[in-house]
Amino acid sequence: MRLALQRSRELADADEVAAAAAEYLARHIEEEKDHDAWLLEDIAVCGISDDKVRSKLPGPVVAALLGAQAFWILQEHPVAVFGYLAAVEGDPPTHVHLNQIRIQTGYPEEAFRCLREHADADVLHQAELRAAIDGMPLAARHHQLLALSAFETIAGLTRFFDVLNDARAGGEA
Repeated sequence: MRLALQRSRELADADEVAAAAAEYLARHIEEEKDHDAWLLEDIAVCGISDDKVRSKLPGPVVAALLGAQAFWILQEHPVAVFGYLAAVEGDPPTHVHLNQIRIQTGYPEEAFRCLREHADADVLHQAELRAAIDGMPLAARHHQLLALSAFETIAGLTRFFDVLNDARAGGEA
């Protein structure tokens, strides 16, 4: 989001979509502040230290997922990040679903704090995101980019969860 904000600000004077994106992203980045720390705390509850998480290089699945977004933000238009956001915040998990995952994985309740917070907050974020997208003067190419970004995000997240599942089953992540 910071990369998209930076690029949006660079284009904002001559591009209404970039100006609207910059306004939304500046607010939303603040709302997402420290969520990475929450996630690391949740992972620590599962017995994996912050140092261990930070010492590992991101794998190719994560690099591809985020690299695609960076490419589209820099080479096409920063509105691409809104496709990513729509995919990750557009249909937040429910508490029932998170409880089912907790039971199936055996992880403690405390390991799901970040996800539970997002289950609540992303309902509001979803409405704000839709309003922001609807309020932008998007051209056909912007719509295509949003869709491409959203579908690639879903595909990338699917690949990521497949890797996690394989690692949990005893394979290498």
